[in-house]
Amino acid sequence: MCGVVIAFAAALPTGVLGPFLVLLAAGIIGAVLLRLRGGGERSVRAGEDLPHPGPNVSQIPLAGLPGAVFALGFVWVFWFGAPGLRPLVLVAGGLGVPGGAVLVLLGRRHRTPTSTPLGLHSERRAADPGATDKGSE
Repeated sequence: MCGVVIAFAAALPTGVLGPFLVLLAAGIIGAVLLRLRGGGERSVRAGEDLPHPGPNVSQIPLAGLPGAVFALGFVWVFWFGAPGLRPLVLVAGGLGVPGGAVLVLLGRRHRTPTSTPLGLHSERRAADPGATDKGSE
């Protein structure tokens, strides 16, 4: 983690390093204070029925077209929004493309076929792998 912070700080334009370090120190102090306080408060009582919290973004797989849109969006934001970080974007891309190729090759060993658009998983299929989308048996 320290190496990432050092690489990020080295890629920053002049005059930005001071505010970056101040914000980093404030974040570390805030995290330590929260940890000493006992973490976040839990207001949910055990066994209480709660409404569904809504969709969970972590359930959406970032493979195929959604993953490409996600990755290209981040590259677009950093390339045009923070031109001083372009060397960092190039290094990340130079490491990410071969790393992604290795992950794709390894992932082909454990591929699960999907029949939904964009490769998203339906909840019914996740709960009952033998169920069909049309409900026919």
